[in-house]
Amino acid sequence: MKKKIIIAIIVLVVLALLYAFLMAEPFSNNDEQINVNTNIPVFSAEKDRIIGISINTGDSYSDLVKIDGVWSFSGEEGVHAIQPKVDGIAYDLCNLYAEGIVEENAADLKIYGLEPAVSTVVMKLDDGTMHTLLVGNRVQGSDEYYFASDIDKNVYRIGAGKGLVMTYKKDELITTSMHEIYKGSMAELVVSCSIGAVM
Repeated sequence: MKKKIIIAIIVLVVLALLYAFLMAEPFSNNDEQINVNTNIPVFSAEKDRIIGISINTGDSYSDLVKIDGVWSFSGEEGVHAIQPKVDGIAYDLCNLYAEGIVEENAADLKIYGLEPAVSTVVMKLDDGTMHTLLVGNRVQGSDEYYFASDIDKNVYRIGAGKGLVMTYKKDELITTSMHEIYKGSMAELVVSCSIGAVM
């Protein structure tokens, strides 16, 4: 009798393990499939190769260049860029992934807010190559944005983070921090003030 009970317990354990294995396998495959579908590479380059970024949102235009590792506004002496923020933009653009394809070989970009675009980003690489990235309207019922580029004719969905990075306005990229402005090899800083006569 004891042998029958032990055999029954072993059979139940084996069946339970087999059931757990069979149930876990499809979910694992689905998760892998979701990751493959939501990580569509759109653009890839080493971050240090990006030496120019211009962002045009229609009511704001920023033309940023990187010289000796420092980002500044092209032709605007005395206007200083927030280095970590612009580096973050370059980082986000160097490995750009889409969440999915909305339409291949799209004929009408207007319906997605891509012609004219909500924001147009032009990226310049160190070999002189330039790429244009377009951010459109928000996808209805989602925090994603429509996206297109000069690399192909497809319309994609990109995450909110990437979309927001490509829609920064100039005043969001200008630093007002003295530390940021005078960062680097500063030879001298003179602060003067005058005290009025007290009566």
